[in-house]
Amino acid sequence: MSTYQFKGVLSAESQDEFRQMVEAARSGSSIRLDFSRVDRINSMGIALLLKALKELKQAGKAVEIAGANDMIQASFKMMGISSWATLM
Repeated sequence: MSTYQFKGVLSAESQDEFRQMVEAARSGSSIRLDFSRVDRINSMGIALLLKALKELKQAGKAVEIAGANDMIQASFKMMGISSWATLM
């Protein structure tokens, strides 16, 4: 399992970072997304995450999300991220 580390604020400006994460996931069958260094994620960041998770699921990749703070985890649960990835 490979790991991709996000950091800072995830927003519309993070599009390249999400693209890099999808590329990093192509080499293995699963990827862990480390959110331990993410301060917050806004609605556009969540939209980009959902788009990336959909691509990964269509490619047959298993995705784990780890290290998200309580506020980010609550947002993920409200937005249904757990149907696309395992929240750790």
